[in-house]
Amino acid sequence: MTKTFRPPCRMKRVKSSHIYSVGYDVRYKVMWVRFTSHDLYCYLNVPLREYLNLLKAPSKGKYLAASIKAAGYAYRKVTCAAELRGPVSQTA
Repeated sequence: MTKTFRPPCRMKRVKSSHIYSVGYDVRYKVMWVRFTSHDLYCYLNVPLREYLNLLKAPSKGKYLAASIKAAGYAYRKVTCAAELRGPVSQTA
């Protein structure tokens, strides 16, 4: 059985067909998103207001796509703590 990496912040369960939970690390401005597929992504240098807006959005998936991914925040899929030191992807 594979262990799942736990993000260094509290995750909040959300109502969404694609997103299972989200969290935010205020110190590092990192937003964490765990999808219903159990994949975990971190989005870097995301302002707190974007995280709070995601929580309030009627469609979490649409907000993530339109306001986080489309804005070009760097992100990466995370499966272990060692991956946090590697290069990140940039959305187009």
